[in-house]
Amino acid sequence: MLFPISRTYKEHLCCEAHFYYVQKNINIYILTIIIKIFNNIIYKKVSGEFFMGEKLSIVIGIILLTIVSIAAGDYLYFMDRVYPGTSIDGIDISYMNTEEVKKELSAQQYDQVEVIMKAEDIEKVSKLEELGLEPDIDCMVNKALSVGRSGNYPENLKKRYRLSKDGDNLSLCYHVHKEKLTNSIEVLAPDVKKEPVDAQFVVDGNNISIQPGERGLELDKWGSISSLLDKLNYINRQKTPIVFPLTIEKVEPEVTTEELESTGIENLLAKFSTNFSRGEEGRVHNIKLACEKLDHFLLLPGKNFSFNREVGRVTTERGFKEAPIILEGELVPGIGGGVCQVSSTLYNTALLSGLEIKQRANHSRPVSYLPLGRDATIAYDYIDLKFKNNRDHYILITSQVKGDEITIRFFGDKNPQERVEVMETDHEKIEPQVEIIINDDLEKGEKELIDPGKPGYRITVWRVFYEGDEEIEREMLSTDYYRPVAAVYHIGKGTKEKDVLDKHDGYIEAH
Repeated sequence: MLFPISRTYKEHLCCEAHFYYVQKNINIYILTIIIKIFNNIIYKKVSGEFFMGEKLSIVIGIILLTIVSIAAGDYLYFMDRVYPGTSIDGIDISYMNTEEVKKELSAQQYDQVEVIMKAEDIEKVSKLEELGLEPDIDCMVNKALSVGRSGNYPENLKKRYRLSKDGDNLSLCYHVHKEKLTNSIEVLAPDVKKEPVDAQFVVDGNNISIQPGERGLELDKWGSISSLLDKLNYINRQKTPIVFPLTIEKVEPEVTTEELESTGIENLLAKFSTNFSRGEEGRVHNIKLACEKLDHFLLLPGKNFSFNREVGRVTTERGFKEAPIILEGELVPGIGGGVCQVSSTLYNTALLSGLEIKQRANHSRPVSYLPLGRDATIAYDYIDLKFKNNRDHYILITSQVKGDEITIRFFGDKNPQERVEVMETDHEKIEPQVEIIINDDLEKGEKELIDPGKPGYRITVWRVFYEGDEEIEREMLSTDYYRPVAAVYHIGKGTKEKDVLDKHDGYIEAH
């Protein structure tokens, strides 16, 4: 079947016209040779004598003239006619001239043949003309006229003989309007398209499982067009609708089930929770936002985790709100208050999971939500919480806020006999000093407590690894210092400082 797609319609016709021009000249050339032979036979002399007898020459001349006459008559009759035995799509076009063939083919209305395109639950019916497929009548006529004319005269006679006995049913030709056909197929793409679904871990409390991924579907535009063009070979005179399935490609999800299975994540390594007050709206918001940025983070074997890198800068532009923060030992308003509780909860989960701590710093003063030595402060560009996945499998980090509780879990492949404990030693309490300020508004002997102060602490923190009940390693994590906050008194002029300092270990000079 001919599909003049790669060249223009005009070029196609020019090519066919050139073929007939050459064929016509070949036939004329053959006739010329026969006439020359005839002349030579009659008039040629050898050694002064006639080459043949006069009578024999006349007989041969008559035979040759008869042959030439028949050939010339055949040539002239079929110069614009189709040789016997030729048909197109089962339609006998023997002896028809160009206009008759065009009329016969045009009457078939091939452009009205219906095409039924199917894919999944989709079915669309269109006519060939609506798809940009137009029967190329000139192409089919040229194909028909070329049958039995492709060789020299004797070869063509043999071909015509076989054609008269066996026949030759030619296929149809179509002119393809590329843009129209492409648009007709593309319009079906949204109906076919099905987005792939990534495989994912599903966490239910302390249990973890894999929800398998699903392949998506996508229309293969060029494959569908090629399939349709192939189907054109099966059009028949009954104009039976062409039914063909659109070519659909399967699209793999970005994260496959096999990829998640290869991470080695099977069970819970450790979890840790801290509580917060739900009355501080800004702080609650910041805690939830930081947890969202950590949730379902996948840490590769041998890689370091950075809290500042994953949570990012704590700014209003990134959605964080104002809430109290500890700055130089004082609780003051600031952006991102509450984020340090998330980093501290994460730190404890990493400790209990047995991961290697690369960087961590405690606050300058104790926090209410954790024991001494168990907190981890952060300050972008200055202080970070970093730890390394020193296991041979991936670790999935999940973070959840429920009610007034933060819970962070690490999932991996834990040995049931493996256990980690954190303990504190060398607990030292440091009493606050006293700052005395003279206040002229107070009478002699009067005193007013402005700030009761807070004690400071020193403490050493250890991590102990167990295999069953047997201790196999003890690691000193840190020796932390929490500064005391001085008590502040206002006293009247002339008041004895001794009366103020009786209950304190030291003081800062009055001023």
